[in-house]
Amino acid sequence: MISLTFKVWCPRCLFEIWHTVKAKGAAGLHILVVNKKDIGELFGEVDVRKAQASLESDRVRILAEIEADVGHKQLSLSIKEALVSSADREATEALAKMRQAYAEAALAAEDACANAVIVAEAAGAHEKARAHRAARRKLRRVLLKLLEQQSSQQGPEHPDTLTLMADVAWMLNGQMKYKEAEGLQRQILEQKSRLQGTEHPDTLDIMEILADNLYGQSKMGEAESLQRQLLERKSKVLGPEHPGTLNSMATLASMMDTRRLDEAEGLQR
Repeated sequence: MISLTFKVWCPRCLFEIWHTVKAKGAAGLHILVVNKKDIGELFGEVDVRKAQASLESDRVRILAEIEADVGHKQLSLSIKEALVSSADREATEALAKMRQAYAEAALAAEDACANAVIVAEAAGAHEKARAHRAARRKLRRVLLKLLEQQSSQQGPEHPDTLTLMADVAWMLNGQMKYKEAEGLQRQILEQKSRLQGTEHPDTLDIMEILADNLYGQSKMGEAESLQRQLLERKSKVLGPEHPGTLNSMATLASMMDTRRLDEAEGLQR
């Protein structure tokens, strides 16, 4: 990161900018503006020829080298481009932090409302339960919108996007929106498999969550198939006697028993 006031540039700072632009282009510069109040005026004054130095010979030498290499005008334009991209980057990061804080608060509120529904129903306070359910529906819309914005701003592969996607999927599952949760879980599984590998712990975790969701929707064939894949990968990564592997084995056995029972009941009818 390079800090500039534009009014007084030292040759060393100019040298760093020049060589950064040569190596990485304007996108390689991240410029911090010291005096943001006058940024509009200062932006128009960007001109590498205004650099000052205690030794005039240093200033003349470096400016001559820049002119012979990329040119004063081109380097000044590159600095302006870097200013725009730096400001855009800072704004994007600030918005992302705001969305993250907002999402965390919304998720906490949704969880509190879910608990309030259970308590209100148990107490026979049905009007309050309805109000809390309405709040949960509103929070669901808010979180889905935040996820859309997050994905648009930072991309569907960004770690923060995948984390928020997993949280929203969990929330949807809790609201019995299993199909919507499944869609997000499949996206997460696809991204995790591609970015981190099919045997990464995070990938195995989302596989397990998705298999459980499919099972809950009575999609027995898909759930069992995914659970078999999970068991194979855990056996390879963790070992056949690891508790995690044994747990997946027990889950698969339970799924198979349920499917056979359903098939038997179907025949009896």
